[in-house]
Formats: sequence, C-alpha cells, structure tokens
Amino acid sequence: MIAPHIRALHKGRRHLEHELRIALSSFRVLSRVATSILLLLLLSVTAAAAGNSLRCQGRLVEIGDSPNKVREACGEPQHIQSEEIYPDTWISRYYDDEHERYHAPYLIQGPIRLEIWTYDFGSNRLPYYLHFENKRLLRIASGRRNP
Repeated sequence: MIAPHIRALHKGRRHLEHELRIALSSFRVLSRVATSILLLLLLSVTAAAAGNSLRCQGRLVEIGDSPNKVREACGEPQHIQSEEIYPDTWISRYYDDEHERYHAPYLIQGPIRLEIWTYDFGSNRLPYYLHFENKRLLRIASGRRNP
C-alpha cells in the first residue's frame, strides 16, 4: 500500500522537475531577449546623443556652443565654408536641436551668417561637419569624405 503512494510522489516530483526546467529555459530565453532589447536601446540613445555632441581631444563640444569654445576643444578646422544670407528675415525652424523642442518662427535682424566647419580626425574616423548660425553651433553631422 505504501508503494503506490511513493510511486505517485516520485511521478509528481519528476513532473515538477520537468515543469521547473521548462520555466528556467523560458526565463533564460526571456532574459536574453530583454538583454538584447536593453542593449539596442542603449545603442540608440548613444547614437542619438552622438548627433548633439562631439568629443575632441577629451573635450565635449555640444549644440549651442560658440565658435571660440569649439576652437579651444578641437583646434582649427581643416575647412570653413561661410556665407551671409537674408537680411532682416523671418526664420521658420520647425525643430530646435539646441532646446530640443518645436517653436514658432522668429525675426532675425540683420544678415544670417552660416558657417560649416570641417574636422577630419584621420582615416579611421568619419569627418565631422559643424554647422554654425550667427556664431552658435546649430548642428553636428558626420559623413563620408569627399573624393
């Protein structure tokens, strides 16, 4: 009489062990998926942050910085392209990177001075193009080299 009860307990124990193995393997799969998703999120945040800043010789250059601060951090650019446009005009910028928000058009008195500074940090890095508008860093972009 005791033997059938022991067999039933042993069978129940094997069933519980099997269920536990399934649960643990599911947990491992979910853990790997969660880790992958977290890694992708961190990479996307890093990529997004990279568009708003540039590291030069250990110093950080960010949107809104002055040309003097950029020169102190990165040195002289390899090339400067500049032009003046539109005296007394309304500027409609849909998204302001500096303040990270949308805003309405505004009037700029006098000409708008645009400059694009090019920094080439060597063959193992893409060149960076820093866009200034009226002596404020407006955008940081990287891209391919000119042939």
